[in-house]
Amino acid sequence: MTSPARPARTRAGFTLLEVLVATVLVGVAVVSTSWAMTAAARAKVERELADPISAELVAQEVYELAKSLPSEPSGTHGVTDPAGVVALDSLVGAKFSPPIKADGTADTSLAGWGQVVDLSVYGISDLDSATLDSALTELGKGDPKLFQLCVTVTKDGAEVDTWRWFLTP
Repeated sequence: MTSPARPARTRAGFTLLEVLVATVLVGVAVVSTSWAMTAAARAKVERELADPISAELVAQEVYELAKSLPSEPSGTHGVTDPAGVVALDSLVGAKFSPPIKADGTADTSLAGWGQVVDLSVYGISDLDSATLDSALTELGKGDPKLFQLCVTVTKDGAEVDTWRWFLTP
């Protein structure tokens, strides 16, 4: 007697072993990524706690100053002396060490700290990419463009962090 032929099984899906291996690999990737992110955050917090001055406050001083400056071009840019800041275009490529305060004076109590400032032009419809317009030329009041103020704070020559704000012309 011959046994009836069994229908051939087609292999579909994954085996339990394949699913377990994939789960372990994904788990290891997630854990290692979270450890790396935690270590980076911890290092940043330790760096900020080591110095009582908040780098964000140093950057905020430039922002407050920029909000009070006229947007009409002065023809001066890349200044390093607070006295040279007379309009927004003065902040294009500006570097201050000691940092400049919101009132336009140097903060001599912050030895070793510095600010590197830049100004770019962005269209209101695309806040992700700078336009080709120069921040050294005047933007009209009805112009659908904004300035982006970028302030990088340094401590003893090393970059601490960078902050960005949008300003209306």
